[in-house]
Amino acid sequence: MKGDLRQIIVFTRYPEEGKTKTRLIPLLGGDGAANLQRRMTEHTLNQARRFAERYPVSIQVWYEGGDKSLMCGWLGNELNYTRQSAGFPF
Repeated sequence: MKGDLRQIIVFTRYPEEGKTKTRLIPLLGGDGAANLQRRMTEHTLNQARRFAERYPVSIQVWYEGGDKSLMCGWLGNELNYTRQSAGFPF
């Protein structure tokens, strides 16, 4: 549809030790679970960025944990960030 803005929304959590991938902490430890979260999000965003190079889409990052400043420092300033809340607008 001409003129429609397409979006890729990536849902993630700031990779803070002890607060992410908590079910995997017994196996990986707090740091290992946070590192897994970090790597999975970075991989997903790399794929989304590659897609956006070829198609007219914007990338949205909906996150929990941390704050916008931490997210920008981690993933870059060029993305659009929204803190997740209990009631999504869809």
